[in-house]
Amino acid sequence: MYLQGSLQKVFDALYEAGFIEPMLKMDWDQLQKEKAKNSLVQSSLISQVNETAEGDLVSLIRQMPDAYAYSIALEVAYEFAQFAEEKVLH
Repeated sequence: MYLQGSLQKVFDALYEAGFIEPMLKMDWDQLQKEKAKNSLVQSSLISQVNETAEGDLVSLIRQMPDAYAYSIALEVAYEFAQFAEEKVLH
């Protein structure tokens, strides 16, 4: 399952909620392992983000446990990377 709509808006909400800078210093392998262990939770989180109005994203993210917000931040990073790869290949 992928995030729908603007990845930039989700990134901006994560940044405003204070999750981007700390995540840059984290072990992404460990974050990925945690994300993989909780694939059902991850799918539910993505659905919640997709269903949330743009103006309410910061509030939603601030209400999540930190581990969940970092999981969404990791998903944004991976989707941005996939998008960049597609642009380079085509």
